[in-house]
Amino acid sequence: MLIRSFLHPAGGTDAPPPDAAAFFTEAATHPPVVAWPIALVIGALVLFVAGMAVLLAGLARRLQAAAQGAGPAAFARLTELPCGVPDGTIRALISCFIVIFGFLLIGLQKPLGLASAEALTGFIGAVISFYFATRQTEQARAAAPAAGPIPAGTVQPAPESTLAQRAAGAAEAAAPAAPGATSLIAETLGALRGSTGLLGLGGPAGLVAAIGLGALQAIGQGSEHFGRWKASILDRPYTVNLFPPGPVDGAVALTALEASPIFARAFLTPDLGPAGRLAAATRLATLAQGETEPARIALDTPGRFASADEFAAGLQEFRGHLLDGSIDAVDGRPIDLAPAGLAAAPVPQPVLREALAALRRDPAGRDLDRLVLLLTGMAASPDLTRAQATGLLRRQLAGAA
Repeated sequence: MLIRSFLHPAGGTDAPPPDAAAFFTEAATHPPVVAWPIALVIGALVLFVAGMAVLLAGLARRLQAAAQGAGPAAFARLTELPCGVPDGTIRALISCFIVIFGFLLIGLQKPLGLASAEALTGFIGAVISFYFATRQTEQARAAAPAAGPIPAGTVQPAPESTLAQRAAGAAEAAAPAAPGATSLIAETLGALRGSTGLLGLGGPAGLVAAIGLGALQAIGQGSEHFGRWKASILDRPYTVNLFPPGPVDGAVALTALEASPIFARAFLTPDLGPAGRLAAATRLATLAQGETEPARIALDTPGRFASADEFAAGLQEFRGHLLDGSIDAVDGRPIDLAPAGLAAAPVPQPVLREALAALRRDPAGRDLDRLVLLLTGMAASPDLTRAQATGLLRRQLAGAA
């Protein structure tokens, strides 16, 4: 009786408590969550992601091909774009993703058992407003330079004419620097006219053309290679950040060590066989490309060098040859001078570096670094394509002659 009164407290009836009745009533009226809407959402998500990947891959391939044909400046700009696709593509795809799946979830609100879609609807509206506001701002910024009253009777150019004018304007953007550049080139041509360090370069004009066209050739291999190439022809200390990451090529290291008299005398002892010389060169190159104190102590062992100055000079010499070897391993092609309007033979890159080193020992070569910085800056200018930079160099050489 005690158990029955506990289970049936209301006069012996079998009715459940009021709270339990309300719970079961609500559960009975609430629609169950079915599986097909979930499968539909997952399938749509997979389809959208796959389509987005195919679209981005196709756009990236087309843009990369167009950038390679347009010159180094366009290719450098491509590396700044997200995923290598045109500006705004990623933002547009994300906005489409949020909007499409937002409306899909709103439409499947009841089958999915979602209580309310008000927050989702507000979020979708915010995304749409942000996208179109950003797009309108970009269009206004792009149109701002061209804004202004159009004189009466002026015929607006066609799109092809506009593109041609922009290309011409990019070449004219470097024109203000041309008079100073031509003057510096003329001074260099006059100062080095009788120098014996220009053998194999076709005279002073060949030196100028080799630096300018060599810079254009180097920048075609990427900005990191161009930075190393530029450092190799400047009269500056070699720093460890110039060397490419990764293991050292033993053959390159041995060639660099044999070309460095101070380090070769200190480390390539007569008792070393071919394998020992290769191992010693690889070890020294690994240490020379580091800036740590243990590496410096391992290189500057007592008794190998006459003084600290000799060690410092030998380290710079060895690093320079290591840098030259890493550059030539990427692109060792001779520099063709024909695009600058010269009939001289192509200049091997080691010949250019040796000529610059010899000319710096001549008082007439005091402005060589100014010339190198001028020509490499022109080659790396984002306002000039390779063809425009080559044409500008040809005109400057003709004006300085």
